[in-house]
Amino acid sequence: MSKGLRPASSRCTDDDTQPFARKCCAQSEPDITSTVAGAMVNRGIAANGDFGPAPKEDLPSFSVLTQAASLTMEQGDIVKAHCNICAGERNHQLLHFHSKEWTEEVDDYGSYVSGEDRYELLQCAGCERVTLRHSSYFSENTDDDGRVVPTVSYYPPATFRRKPRWLSGSGRFLFIGQTDFVPRLLNEIYTALHGECLSLAAMGVRALLERVMIDRVGDHDSFAENLKAFADKGYVAAHQSDILKATLDVGHASIHRNYTPTLEDIRLALDITENVIEMVYVSHEQAAELKRRTPPRK
Repeated sequence: MSKGLRPASSRCTDDDTQPFARKCCAQSEPDITSTVAGAMVNRGIAANGDFGPAPKEDLPSFSVLTQAASLTMEQGDIVKAHCNICAGERNHQLLHFHSKEWTEEVDDYGSYVSGEDRYELLQCAGCERVTLRHSSYFSENTDDDGRVVPTVSYYPPATFRRKPRWLSGSGRFLFIGQTDFVPRLLNEIYTALHGECLSLAAMGVRALLERVMIDRVGDHDSFAENLKAFADKGYVAAHQSDILKATLDVGHASIHRNYTPTLEDIRLALDITENVIEMVYVSHEQAAELKRRTPPRK
């Protein structure tokens, strides 16, 4: 726990992935080193890093570590941020910026923790979608070099994967009546995924695949028998059954074996699940529509 400021660097770099790079490089910035050094002297910290007695009043602001970046944030700035529509890091225009700093004393000896919350209202320079980015800095959350590492959240949550095209638009009409569980469960899986609830997402994939099999071949009282009947009816080939078994086992392990799947596990499981749904429901309807529009041979 800190008894003073951590020497976290917030100096500007030419790396365009840094959120404050453009304005910070374009303008002169305060001497953060001397600022931190001054704060250390005020706190009774010697040049060699030894801690002296610290007064209880006027605890230093966390912004000493981050003011070089914060002072340059202005409406209209261009920053890098994630865009769900464009599917990746894109340039965004800063519409509004707000920050709130805090410091909390944790004992009677002058030890304290501190942090800052930054809120940025951003608009994508491409698709013009508006999103809110929250960066939370905590003095005790540092990397191996002692630099403060922010926790970044987006609202709406940042997505690493787009939903299938047939889940929206006219594709929604493919799942009406007894098959309406497909978009409902798939949307819930994506909600869990984007909320980083990977175990819940894995359980949802298992539930969705089982429900698809029961819808097509009825309930045969076990996963194994349902899958066998699903294959016997020709919905999947023999080698595809093994793939489905592996997909179902991710959810089973999450429920019964305290297994926490990785993001890549869920990505693969969703790839397989969506391919099955597309083959069983979507492609069948599309093939029927294509046949209807194609003129018969004379």
